[in-house]
Amino acid sequence: MGQKERDGIMRLRFSPLFVALCCAAAAGQAATSVAIRQASMRVRVDGRLATTTLELTYVNYTAAQMEAIFRFRLSPDAAVHELAMWVDGMRCPGAVVPHVTAERIYREIRDQRRDPALLTCLGNGHWALSVFPIAPHGTQKVQIVYSELLRTRGDALVWRWPGRTDGSTVVEVQDLEVLAEVRVPGGVRDVRAVTHNLGVQAGEPLTAGVRKENTSLETPVEFEIVPRKLPPRTVRRRDAGGETYFAAVLPPPRELAEPPRRLRNCAILLDASGSMRGLSLEAAQAGALCALDRLDEQDRFSLIVFGPDVSVWPDDGPAPATAANKAQAAQWIRALKAVGGTDLAAALRAADARNADPSVPLHLFVFTDGCETLGTRKLPPAPPAEDEDEKPS
Repeated sequence: MGQKERDGIMRLRFSPLFVALCCAAAAGQAATSVAIRQASMRVRVDGRLATTTLELTYVNYTAAQMEAIFRFRLSPDAAVHELAMWVDGMRCPGAVVPHVTAERIYREIRDQRRDPALLTCLGNGHWALSVFPIAPHGTQKVQIVYSELLRTRGDALVWRWPGRTDGSTVVEVQDLEVLAEVRVPGGVRDVRAVTHNLGVQAGEPLTAGVRKENTSLETPVEFEIVPRKLPPRTVRRRDAGGETYFAAVLPPPRELAEPPRRLRNCAILLDASGSMRGLSLEAAQAGALCALDRLDEQDRFSLIVFGPDVSVWPDDGPAPATAANKAQAAQWIRALKAVGGTDLAAALRAADARNADPSVPLHLFVFTDGCETLGTRKLPPAPPAEDEDEKPS
């Protein structure tokens, strides 16, 4: 594999690239139904590094060709580094190409009634696999290989297949099989099932397996590996080209100290000018009510409504955020009507005036469309910069 291909695979983890696999096959017509006959996962665990090979065998029970879309989740930091598809009994590997190029290739080949497969990184661990066409009463096999660093839960390493997400045209798998080979320096004390019953066979490597029939693809598969000693939190691997890659798992402390609660003085500024009429005012009211709802009783707050004029509640300074005070303020917010100009500057001055105690930070929540029409003034032009050559010696 050349440097360009390796760079493309590495970028796949951090940006919405597409993997496109294009192979020639037969032509046909549209279809409406497909299932996954078998989903096979082969998991190889080496210390903290897990490499999973997922093979999906689609079956088309109709007399027409069809497209299958399978959306699923992986760990957000999982790296997909291989896609392959079987055509006429031969395994055809895919290639990493940019977003726009992959979509164009997929559409062109699909329109020509040849077999492409497109694996799309949607971001934040979400993926979509599209396959077209699947021959009438035929099958189609696709393979995805990805790697991830296993997270810890207490004294265990956790492997998890999160499952299907919305937008898939396939919902269930007729035969789900998971087989894991586990090697951890120092040995493995136990393997614990979390979501399914596990069959475990001791040895080197230790093997564990799950098999389910007619199960939902939404159901996650998870098991825990309990090593005799947790492996190092850093992983180093060297590729075929001699380049070395490092990764580290940095879990937070098990118990984080609760930060001291600081008093807050909050001012909610709500624009009720004419430009806010309609959906803008409704959105601003919803935002102000949300901010109000999140205040605690030890907080103090003021409500400042501005348009052509500025109205402040309460008159005598910030009020404690008790249930009664918040209910009274909420009633006023819901009754607002949009009218007149916008004097945002006056509202900000009013908020600053409510900050009587400098030791308590003032938090501003401003809900406005930003169209200031009153209370503004032009600043004088800035003096010209002095030319270095014209400075007196």
